[in-house]
This record gives sequence, structure tokens and C-alpha cells, in this order.
Amino acid sequence: MPLVLAYHGCDFETALKLLGGSSFQPSTQDYDWLGSGSYFWESDVVRAYQWATEPRRGFKSPSVVGAAIELGNCLDLTTQSGITAVKFAYDAFILTAEGGGTPVPKNVNPAEAPRGDKVLRAFLLLL
Repeated sequence: MPLVLAYHGCDFETALKLLGGSSFQPSTQDYDWLGSGSYFWESDVVRAYQWATEPRRGFKSPSVVGAAIELGNCLDLTTQSGITAVKFAYDAFILTAEGGGTPVPKNVNPAEAPRGDKVLRAFLLLL
């Protein structure tokens, strides 16, 4: 299996815990792009640090932890087959949500960033 170098933006206290052997605690925010999990910036320590220093994160001491991640069963969004898989999943999600009478989540702008980017990307798990 291939290895990738990836970087996780966090607070310094979290970085120390991770380096001491603690497990990553998955994020469970409804705006997490791909649902709950631990998010990394592949091969881009600078972007991970930029993410950690965004004021809305509220980190007192922004930090970055690097990781060598062994890829297993992954969705590769750099390939056409990965993009096609996302399109298929999206279409199935819409059909399932609408068929069950569940409103489809809407992406929105946070109040402090009205630039039209819709950075709060709502996620809904249908069980």
C-alpha cells in the first residue's frame, strides 16, 4: 500500500497529546466536508498551518502534526473514477433523502465570511 505524508492542523496542546501517543479524535461538526473523521492536508504543511491559524478555529497556539498514512480503501478524488463515485453517491443521497422526506442539507456562508464561498458544508447521515 502506498504511503502519503499528510499534515493535521490543531492546537499545540492537541499536538503534544498526539505526539505522546493519543489517538486522533474525529471531528463531528455538521460542516465537515466528508462527515466525521480526522482531516489532513496531503503534502502541504503550510496549508495545514494556515487552516490552524484561521481566527474562527480559536486555537491559542496553532500547530501542525505530520503523519505518514498508509492508504487502504480510499476515495481518490484526483481520478475520474473517484469523481464518478462521488457523483453516483450524491445522486443516491438525494433520492434517499427526498424519498424519506428528509430535507437535503444546504451549504451556507458563515456570518463572518460573506464572500460567497459557502464554506459551511452541511453533512447529514441517513440511517
